[in-house]
Amino acid sequence: MAIAQLLLGLVLVFAGAGMILARRVIGARNARAGGWKTATPVLWVFLGVLLVMNGALQITLSAV
Repeated sequence: MAIAQLLLGLVLVFAGAGMILARRVIGARNARAGGWKTATPVLWVFLGVLLVMNGALQITLSAV
């Protein structure tokens, strides 16, 4: 079970970091499409931070 938690934690950390780093690309694509200019990047950062925190907790729990 600890190995599964560790792998899940790593996947969540990398997915969240990818969402945070991709916010500019997503925001630019949304601005070209004529959508809101700030809502989408903010949402991606918010969800990315949640995923990173969840992944960090999973990694911590796998070590205990």
